[in-house]
Amino acid sequence: KTKPGLVQAYLAHPYLINGFKFDMRVYVVATSFNPLKLYIFNNGLARFSTKPYKKVKRNSSNRSRYMHLTNYSVNKKSSNFKARTDADLDAFTGSKWSLFALWRFLQERQGMSQDKVAGVWKDIKEVVLKTFIAAESHINVQTSLLNLSSSNCFEIWGVDVLLDRNLKPWLIEVNTCPDMSASSPMDRAIKGALFTDTFTLVGIELCNRKARMAQLMQRLG
Repeated sequence: KTKPGLVQAYLAHPYLINGFKFDMRVYVVATSFNPLKLYIFNNGLARFSTKPYKKVKRNSSNRSRYMHLTNYSVNKKSSNFKARTDADLDAFTGSKWSLFALWRFLQERQGMSQDKVAGVWKDIKEVVLKTFIAAESHINVQTSLLNLSSSNCFEIWGVDVLLDRNLKPWLIEVNTCPDMSASSPMDRAIKGALFTDTFTLVGIELCNRKARMAQLMQRLG
């Protein structure tokens, strides 16, 4: 039986911090696909592998998932995983940072200018936008079949991005149901702010409950 599949190229030369590979979780709220309306949260997560990265041969015994994979669900099982016990969004400690901390690290420890770091974030946002444009027509068809609108539907997406050694962002995947649990105070601070901004953004339409019930009863005859 033929099944659809996805082929991805492996990025052999990622940008490293302190010798470790990392990716970024960028949160995006979509309130409409016709027209397309996206809102990118200004903070997010930088998630690190737990074993220093180096190129190894395909069948080498030195290959390790803790070296090549940056998933939190994988690396939290590593004996080298460093859990965060604080909510400091500016601290670059542990195996998970905020994006605010990542930008600060690139400037203060890697010597990048503020404009250079802002350019990296701009490039990431362009990758996010192009990704959603690529899926726009398909999602529009599905939402039209379900009679969805911006007044009764929105979604938070988790977009995972990796930087190569030239600071070019590459899309890893898009998560339609990103993990919203809080494994640390820092997680709670970031995701709490994300929820607050999302609920403020989406809002709730005012409804006259009695009038609405009367309409429903009339329809039921």
